[in-house]
Amino acid sequence: MRFTRTLVAILFLGAFLFGSYPLRWICVLLTGIMLFVMLLGSYEGKAVRVPAGRVRRRDDFKRLTDIVRRARPSKGTVARKLIEDRIAEIYANLGRSHEDIRENPPEALRVLRSYDDFLAGLEKALELVGADLNEG
Repeated sequence: MRFTRTLVAILFLGAFLFGSYPLRWICVLLTGIMLFVMLLGSYEGKAVRVPAGRVRRRDDFKRLTDIVRRARPSKGTVARKLIEDRIAEIYANLGRSHEDIRENPPEALRVLRSYDDFLAGLEKALELVGADLNEG
């Protein structure tokens, strides 16, 4: 397998590097024939196997806790927006339209935006969302 890859690479480079026009065409034709045999013939390449230890799987809870951790008052504007979007998505699943949520935000979003301490506001907003979920 390594020999055929090396041979194809040499023929491909030879098609560009050789000065003689007929020699270039011979390299192009041989490269094409070898690629045709490799692609449509009985040649089967091996798939790269990623070891199981290198793949990290994270659940939604871990992702959300990372977003909340990044939502500190000093630098968390994007994380705050992501959390607000998640809360708006909950209300959209309850049947409110996106335009209605944007024009007339629910009490939970207003509370979340009004608190200076983001984590305290998030805690109060989640209590309101829980109450709305129990009603709906």
